[in-house]
Amino acid sequence: MKVIAQITLLIVLSLSSPIVYAEEEYQMQIAVSQSHVEVGNDFEIDERLVTASHYFSPVTTSGHPLAEAAFFVRIGQIRLLAGPGEIKDGPLEADRFSYGALARFAKPLQPLTAHISFSTTDTEFNFPIIGGFSNERYGFMVGYFLLDDFLISLEHNRSETKRSLVDFESGTFKDQSYATHIKWVEKLENKRALNLEASLALNYFDDPSEEGKNRIVRLSGDFYLNRSLSIGGGAMLNRGNEAFKEGETYFANILAFLKPYFSISLFYEGFFSRNTGEDDRISYGTTFSTRF
Repeated sequence: MKVIAQITLLIVLSLSSPIVYAEEEYQMQIAVSQSHVEVGNDFEIDERLVTASHYFSPVTTSGHPLAEAAFFVRIGQIRLLAGPGEIKDGPLEADRFSYGALARFAKPLQPLTAHISFSTTDTEFNFPIIGGFSNERYGFMVGYFLLDDFLISLEHNRSETKRSLVDFESGTFKDQSYATHIKWVEKLENKRALNLEASLALNYFDDPSEEGKNRIVRLSGDFYLNRSLSIGGGAMLNRGNEAFKEGETYFANILAFLKPYFSISLFYEGFFSRNTGEDDRISYGTTFSTRF
């Protein structure tokens, strides 16, 4: 299904379906997203994803920013995602498909939380190249609420990419990261709120030609003008041995709930390489989401 049809269907279901949507609680969330990435002058990636999240019990939104309700009430969830994409590399083209799952464990009033995740992306080039790439990613997180609105967590992620192209040397590329992350959401007067996040990560990589590590610092924030509307942004600094990842990333986003059960978000991100000869990157996209 094309992304326009997916978005149209989601809007129709959200705004005119006979399903009874709760104003102050939800237990399911379905989102359709579209993203576009440009690397240098010739490399482009388009991706479409459908994400379905089921919460183990109803999430009460009353008194919280609509986007942060699950954070405050601490409800676990199962999330599934899948979708197609395309890659263009100069005259070459490839089709790809991604899918994954996440299980988050949390309980109201309990300070411990955790999640595990898995995702994979398969890429197949079109003629004249035969073959492609397969990337698998695993992750887990353990967190502790020091305060009702302050979470600190430790995270570990692993990734393995296998390259199998006819007439080209095959290879396996691995990386893993260890990170600490903090999230603080402060409620302000007049239903406003401020979300601040920071993380520090060490990313270790290993491929057929070299190995090493990069250090990544990320700072971000969201200002909720009211329960339904927020603007946000941040920056990320990457330094280390993997030259094509070294640089600065800046990003911005807008999230608007047109109804308590229907939202639209937009994001933009720009990566600026630190090293001569390495490509800059820009990406942008939108997400339509409905709750019930």
